[in-house]
Amino acid sequence: MNPVLEIVAVCKKFSGVVALDDLKFTIEEGEMRGLVGANGAGKTTLLNVIGGQVMADSGIVRIAGLDVAKFSPWRRAGLGLGRTFQESRMWADLTTAEHFGIAIDASRRIAGRAAPNHAVDDICSLVELPKVMLERMPAQMRLLDRRRVELAMATLNASNLLLIDEIGAGLDVEEARMLYRLIARLIDRRCVRAAILVEHKLELLAAFATGISLIENGKASQHADCKDAARLALLMSSMFGHRSDAAAEVLQQRKGLQ
Repeated sequence: MNPVLEIVAVCKKFSGVVALDDLKFTIEEGEMRGLVGANGAGKTTLLNVIGGQVMADSGIVRIAGLDVAKFSPWRRAGLGLGRTFQESRMWADLTTAEHFGIAIDASRRIAGRAAPNHAVDDICSLVELPKVMLERMPAQMRLLDRRRVELAMATLNASNLLLIDEIGAGLDVEEARMLYRLIARLIDRRCVRAAILVEHKLELLAAFATGISLIENGKASQHADCKDAARLALLMSSMFGHRSDAAAEVLQQRKGLQ
């Protein structure tokens, strides 16, 4: 079976500034891969290149074995790609039910006859969203519930890959943990084949992700399996500039957090 995602020697510059530099990595089925790194390291640019919002200058992007480097975001969505963004992108004058209706219609247009027949109640269950939220507009909802709506909308079309950009931003640790638990469950239940998550809360990635890649100067400089305490500690040390024992502590708590 083809990997869910292959990035091969991808480069991207903005006005001469190198954002991605010969970047390479692969995402296999069942992975929940975290991307970490300093601001400006290239994490969001990488998601944009995968999603088609930004075209790479060179290199290959394959989704489920198909080279999509020249595909539009719409064509990539047709291959089972879903995305959430750092900022909430809900429409201020629409209810949650109306958002779901738009997402269902878009999924049908993208997938054609192959699209499943989604029910709003099932979508709520997918992300543990209380049904009372269906008639509310974004301003009437807390951030956690808006994030759940956006995650559900992205998942409707993400049979292959979910791209998640700082979904925990603005949430406390417990709220963010709830979202991570939902994403892990989506993968476990094969609603999606894999997910990539840009995140600054390393303790969440260490507790829920299968692996973490450190992006530095546009390159994937290190990768750690989240079950490998030594590699995880080394990656954290590279980020923080000193030896970190946080990885071992997080791994000891991993079962309880999940």
